[in-house]
Amino acid sequence: EEAILAAKLQNVSNEYSKIENKLDRVLIYKLFSGASEYLKNSKHLKNTSQFDPILGRVQSSYGWARDKYPDFTDAVSEYLVTAGYDEPRKLETQEDRDWFQSIFESLTGAIK
Repeated sequence: EEAILAAKLQNVSNEYSKIENKLDRVLIYKLFSGASEYLKNSKHLKNTSQFDPILGRVQSSYGWARDKYPDFTDAVSEYLVTAGYDEPRKLETQEDRDWFQSIFESLTGAIK
């Protein structure tokens, strides 16, 4: 599973590198790093599904259109599904929160 996850992350990186607009690249980086930072400091989330609406609001406040780069969006979605993001999971322990935060930390690392 680790190899599959690494391959999905590499695909995110490959698709990101195809985005020529520098401002869009910076915006995407800010979204992922902001999500990672938020989750690192957030202790009030009790379930992973509580984060989806927050992420959606952040995306729209930044003016990010997911359909602008469909191949990149698909690569990110595939990575998130493989990482387990799409399955609601309780965030009861620090270990649970660290796992959840690491998903976005990995995305941020893939597009540096």
